[in-house]
Amino acid sequence: MGLVDNKEITVIVQGDVDGEKTPICLQSIRRALPGAFIILSTWEGTDVEGLEYDEVVFSEDPGGFDEFNVPFSPKNNINRQIVSTYHGLLKAKTVYALKLRTDFYLCDDGFKDYFNIYNRECTEYKIFEHKVICCELYSRNPRYIFSDMKRAYHPSDIFFFGYTKDLVRLFDVPLFSKEDEEYMMWKYYPNNSISTFRYDAESYLWMNLVNKGISFKAPDDLEKYTREDIDRSEATFAANLIILSNDDIGLKTLSNSIYRKEAVPQNCYTHEDWEKLYAFYCCNDAKEYIKYLLLIFVKNLSFLPGYFFKNLLFNGIKKVMPKGFKSFLHPAYNRFKGFLNRIGKRKFDKMYAVDYYNEIIDSRDIGVVVQGMARDTTGETVKSIRKHLPHAQVILSIFEGESANGIDADIVVMSKDPGTCGFIRKYPHEQRNNVNREIVSSRAGIEACTRKYCIKMRSDMILTGSDFLDIYNRVSRYVTTESVVSRRIMVEALSTSKSGVLNFGISDWWYMGLRNDLLKLFSADLYKDVGKRDYKSEYRCNLTPEQYIAYNFYVNSFTPIFF
Repeated sequence: MGLVDNKEITVIVQGDVDGEKTPICLQSIRRALPGAFIILSTWEGTDVEGLEYDEVVFSEDPGGFDEFNVPFSPKNNINRQIVSTYHGLLKAKTVYALKLRTDFYLCDDGFKDYFNIYNRECTEYKIFEHKVICCELYSRNPRYIFSDMKRAYHPSDIFFFGYTKDLVRLFDVPLFSKEDEEYMMWKYYPNNSISTFRYDAESYLWMNLVNKGISFKAPDDLEKYTREDIDRSEATFAANLIILSNDDIGLKTLSNSIYRKEAVPQNCYTHEDWEKLYAFYCCNDAKEYIKYLLLIFVKNLSFLPGYFFKNLLFNGIKKVMPKGFKSFLHPAYNRFKGFLNRIGKRKFDKMYAVDYYNEIIDSRDIGVVVQGMARDTTGETVKSIRKHLPHAQVILSIFEGESANGIDADIVVMSKDPGTCGFIRKYPHEQRNNVNREIVSSRAGIEACTRKYCIKMRSDMILTGSDFLDIYNRVSRYVTTESVVSRRIMVEALSTSKSGVLNFGISDWWYMGLRNDLLKLFSADLYKDVGKRDYKSEYRCNLTPEQYIAYNFYVNSFTPIFF
């Protein structure tokens, strides 16, 4: 089988439309899967104006039901997922389909690399025509006996990719009945269960699928599964799924609340776990399966102390509480914890924002200005940028008379060297003030940049990763009333001083922001510093380079802050 062509993929983006998250989700698909067809499947009456999709499907909202038998319970949206996904899939006309929630986004198409490499089959448990990709997050592993939520038949339903007809088969199920919604509350555990529903959404979908290909008796409820159920569950996972990590897929969330304690690795299958199951059920490799079981056994032993502590101490306290209070305790505690987490955000919160950026940027949007004197290590600086930001534009901004030979830059800018302007300090070592060199070379490089976003970094530094892009996309979105930039500028923590220690002491080693904002940052006049008269001080200048740049940026004039 060859590579998957994006033009043969239909992406079903299903669920509620959120004014902030959904545009990011849709834009990320355009960027990660150019040429793919996007279907937005949501509810009648939803405002979809301005959203980037190819077709929209409106369905009648089947509603959700309470997950817990407590006041203010969160909703279980299994029927909403079934309706919106199934109706969207029926409109797909391509070979492949991808199902994605509106609160997730794609950062690349890594999942395509895995689709056609696990081709061995287990005919006894095969249901799909081709294995379907899903993610580790919430793919529960019931063999972890001390975890909070042990579930069989529970693959993650956050992301699916496979043949369209296979996904249609997965979501072609009856809606969750009223009886199943209230099963645990009224019929099986009327006195001691705060859960209301008979099965989790994921288990309900998978057991219905398995029952189409393999005749078996489903467990009575989400907690009453047997050893045979665990073995059958894993066999169907090996035969019909490819479980990948979010990073392998290229998947990221826009809702950090999804990373709850129930999703910690000790109760979810990893890609390595799945590979061992695949080796056993599809390749008859018993050695890998034994390794898998031994690893589970060791992990269970490591969780034993925490399990006894929780049951002997915490559960012992709960036993002496009134029954009604016990049912209310857990959700109330989580709400109170969430309330505390929201205190103190103040002007950085969404409610104080005057502008909002919903675009997700990657290296294609960025120009990197490597500024300063050309050094022996500058070639390594550029190589590190090529490695971690492969599509970025690289601008080398140096001074006249220097050589750029052997340095792989897209643009080389040479400026007249303004020289140094005195000393920053004389002891414990002599350090000259190169702020004017920084201003001239940075400004010239940023002016030459043709990308919307720009990174400015020194020529004696290297890039070791690109995780900062994910942080920038999440944190820099809101612009407040006190902002003097169009979008926040990211700086390095190292060499950034606390206020009161060195006012305006913002590190000037590395900046990232909109090109126009960085151009304003380096619009200061050249520094003319007569130096301090107090020779007992370590510093020999009124303002250090980082202070001078930041101070001019904020007040657009020079007045010494301290003497």
